[in-house]
Amino acid sequence: MAILAGLVACLVFATIGSAQTTTGRISGTVNDSSGGVLPGATVTITDTGTKATRNTVSDDRGGYLFSGLFPGTYTVKVEL
Repeated sequence: MAILAGLVACLVFATIGSAQTTTGRISGTVNDSSGGVLPGATVTITDTGTKATRNTVSDDRGGYLFSGLFPGTYTVKVEL
């Protein structure tokens, strides 16, 4: 069963502060239509400019994290 929890375009901004960084992160929680969390879902992000992809699997609380992302526009796809 494929669940498309979100096809979301995200603009990742670099954090500006005393220690300047050039990367950002995308995180979230995978939920079903009733609001229950979905552990073990495959989450894929794609940089729409370069077409580069990265994958992870949601944890036991449905959480996922992609870090070290360069600024750009990303799509997020979730499948279970």
